[in-house]
Amino acid sequence: MVDAFQGGSVVVLCGIAAHTEFIRCLKRRGFSTILVDYLEHPPAADAADLHIQESAFDLETVIRIARQHHAKFIAAPCIDQVNIIACKASEALGLSCLYSSEIALKVTDKYEMKKIMHRVGIPTARFARAREKGSLERDVGGFRYPLIVKPIDGFASAGVSKIDAPCELAQAFDCALAASSRGEVIAEEFLSGYELSVYAFISNGRARVVMGADRYTYISDAGIRCYATLAPSMIASRQIERIEGMVQDIADELAIRDSPFFIQFFHDGDSLWATEFAGRMGGGFSYFTTLRNTGFDLMNATIDAYLGIPPNVTVASSRNVSLIEILYSDYGVFDRLDGVKELIDEGVVDEFFLYKNSGDEITPEKPARARIATAVINGNDMEDVLKKAEVMMGRLEAYDVHGKEILLKDVYLKRSNAFCGTGNISHVAKA
Repeated sequence: MVDAFQGGSVVVLCGIAAHTEFIRCLKRRGFSTILVDYLEHPPAADAADLHIQESAFDLETVIRIARQHHAKFIAAPCIDQVNIIACKASEALGLSCLYSSEIALKVTDKYEMKKIMHRVGIPTARFARAREKGSLERDVGGFRYPLIVKPIDGFASAGVSKIDAPCELAQAFDCALAASSRGEVIAEEFLSGYELSVYAFISNGRARVVMGADRYTYISDAGIRCYATLAPSMIASRQIERIEGMVQDIADELAIRDSPFFIQFFHDGDSLWATEFAGRMGGGFSYFTTLRNTGFDLMNATIDAYLGIPPNVTVASSRNVSLIEILYSDYGVFDRLDGVKELIDEGVVDEFFLYKNSGDEITPEKPARARIATAVINGNDMEDVLKKAEVMMGRLEAYDVHGKEILLKDVYLKRSNAFCGTGNISHVAKA
């Protein structure tokens, strides 16, 4: 990595878990770090030199903080919506950024994404957007059910519903609208198959696929939740040239020069249909899996891109497999998760990341809050990590403050659900 620009301060917006390692990378390169997050104890707060408890979504606040601390750049490498704030604040202060705020809007607006994919010839589902319920009902009149209904500017699974019949559309519209800051909803035809997340990097205008990961989701009463990712993906390895071509087409369309890039697909083992993309890193723990399996350091390459330095994208092949398991609980007041230390000591699990403190309330209003921890399991092959996951779920238990068992012990990746290179199943498994 280039060292010439090291030193100074960097403002990081939102203290999500994925930003923890980004902050650590900044500090290792000699930067002081200022985290802006309205929460009292966000996951990344302990890693930062300074945590300012204000809203990262308030543009004027971010500009004021960045100016006060003489920031070299403002970063939101893993969150779509606050990335717009980072770009706007950077433009206001004349700071280097990944791309303009105009492009940031296009890579966070799900309707704009669909238009771009359609324009450059990338296969995707039929879609429609609306501000009013009646308008959406008319526009999807000829669509094939099931449909996915979601906010046009949503984050993670908030406001996302899968519906099987027109009679469910009104409720799904209201749910999505409530989660949209722009007051718009998008509906698209549901694509059956397996889900695939692809992590790429654009350097000097050239797109390179770094790694693909199979993504697994299930339907709960709070919407669609991701519960596991398995990397590297066999389908991504087989179709790397085709996927790189799609990312290149989007990069050319938007004139993106240097940026991490994330794109999601459905596939049936052969054909690919794109669903969403983003001009950022993948969230969760994709950084760890890409580094372990390819040797490419997404975090440091992203720091280079923020500084205007085109990263050298070199990707090595790996025979290892990484499984990320997201642990969910029933609703209640969280107390503790038992069994963690023993599983790490025995080498069943490599790392645990606990999201909850004793006394934290878990409610159905925000699906992501039912995530209590993430487990990282590494192994020699798919069978190895799947066996370890089974052992882990048999020995872990979470409790609420009344001593009730609340861990959803059946929500993990099993051999029967894992993509093995052939066949086709619905990407959503009932828990």
